[in-house]
Amino acid sequence: MPQLNPEWFVSQIFWLIILFAILYLLMRQVALPRIAGVIDDRERRINEGLAEAERLRDEAKSAQEDQEQAIRDARAEAQKLVADAQAEVQAESEKRHKELGERLDKDLAEAEDRIARAKQEAMESVQGMAVEVVGLAADRVAGVSVDEKTAAEAVQGVMDQEKA
Repeated sequence: MPQLNPEWFVSQIFWLIILFAILYLLMRQVALPRIAGVIDDRERRINEGLAEAERLRDEAKSAQEDQEQAIRDARAEAQKLVADAQAEVQAESEKRHKELGERLDKDLAEAEDRIARAKQEAMESVQGMAVEVVGLAADRVAGVSVDEKTAAEAVQGVMDQEKA
């Protein structure tokens, strides 16, 4: 194998240095700038993507805060509407309760008046019958004829004693 022959070493080292220098210059002038450009381009796109992601995250956070505030406002408004409705229902209930109480009081007073009139009529009717019974009883039991005025006074006296 000729490459391992020591007499060729000097020329091989010479050509190795020349080829290494050419490859070094090609890499330094052509390949490395392109690779650096690609790396810079990728880094720039990554940084832009990160900046865009940061901006979108901030927008999403702001939108979320706006949405939460809108929800809080809507809940507060709903609670206010519920409270207003409850107050309105309570006021209407109290109004109807008062009207019903007044109507019941009026009906009760009318009923008491009717009862008192009926009681008075019944008492008058009973008193009239009692006067007749006293007259008939005095006539049949004692054989004494009692006029209606005297019988009425006797019945009234007994009724007054019962009331007292």
